[in-house]
Formats: sequence, C-alpha cells, structure tokens
Amino acid sequence: MAAVMLADLGLDPYRVDGVVAGRFGMPMGPFRLNDLVGSDIGLHVGANFVTSFPDRVYVSRLIPALNEAKRLGEKTGKGFYKFDAKTRKASPDPEGLAPLLEGSRREAALLPAGAKPPALSDADILDWIFFPVVNEGCRVVAEGIVDKAADLDVASVMAMGFPPVRGGLIFWADLVGAKRIVARLQQFAAMVPPQHAGFFAPCDYLLQAAASGRKLSAGPPPPAKL
Repeated sequence: MAAVMLADLGLDPYRVDGVVAGRFGMPMGPFRLNDLVGSDIGLHVGANFVTSFPDRVYVSRLIPALNEAKRLGEKTGKGFYKFDAKTRKASPDPEGLAPLLEGSRREAALLPAGAKPPALSDADILDWIFFPVVNEGCRVVAEGIVDKAADLDVASVMAMGFPPVRGGLIFWADLVGAKRIVARLQQFAAMVPPQHAGFFAPCDYLLQAAASGRKLSAGPPPPAKL
C-alpha cells in the first residue's frame, strides 16, 4: 500500500522497485512482486485489510484498474511490467501503464491541482516503504501474536525476503531507532491529505519505545507491580 501511495503521489513505480531491490536488497520491488502474485490476488487480499483495518490502510484506484484492464501480471503477460511470452522476462511498460497511473492519481488527489510530485530521495522512498512495515510489526509484538520480537526477524527473512544482511525487520528497526521511525512516520502523515494520515500513525508500542529509548526487540515492558 505504501508503494501504491508513492505511485499516486507521482513517483515512477520502476524507480521505487529499483530502490527497494537494488539499494535495500529485497529480492524484488513491490510492483514486480505484485506482478508475480497477481493483481487479482492483491485486490482480494487488499479488500480484507480494508474490512479489518479501515483506519490504517490506503485505498487506491490503481490495483482495481489493473484488474479491469486484464493486466494481472505474469499470468496475463502484462501488469506493471510486460513479460516475454517465451522467457517470462519482465521489462518496464511505461506506455501501457501511463493511462492507469493517470486515472489513479487523478482520483486519489493526493496533491493539489498542478503540483509537482514530492522530491523524495532514495532514502526517503525506503523509509516510506519500510517504516509502516515496522509499525505493523510493532503491533504484532505488542498484541502478543509472536512470543518475542526475534520471531519477526526470522519470519521477515524466511517468508518476506527481508535481506539477511540487515538482520531481520525488528533488528534493523533497532539500528535505525524508534525515535527516528516515529518522526519520519509523522512527517509522512503530514504530507498526505488527513483522510490518509492514519496509514502512518505510529502504534502505542512504537511511541513508547521512542519516548523511553527502549529497544523494540526487548518486547513490551512488564506490567507495573501493584
């Protein structure tokens, strides 16, 4: 969802993919991953998130538009990318994607009319993509869905392709620092219309860690003794 928001803000999806894969070290970027999984699957899964967490999701016209255009990804030969029928090699398709991006950006209206896309650096893009993931990871820890934060490190590397060299999601987040992550999430929330700011709202666990200096990997503090 963070990647689609960047696209609706006017950023080039292929640049986003290049930064996430080439600079950060993920196996592929979010738009290429969408093509691997299929836009039809993305639409279905996204609907579940909208139903379950309406206050902290970003709803875009882009994925439904891909479905309507039968650009489901590898399975139809076109998605965000186009695919060679014999080799299945992906290549950018900016001309084919342009009208869908234009329509989605117009409907999203994340920028004032005539405004230029924000001048985000590669580092900004990585923060925009991964800090909301850290935020959700903190919710998982705080709600006791995992026994310990290190479980998320293992899961992020083994299941979502998080670069092993970075140690896992929460380990990496501790290197960045909860205080910086909170500040950046709040900065991003201020860059979008108020109805979308909830996507970046830091959870209590992350806010508490930022305020106290406690490492995210330490888990929730023990309850106070009476």
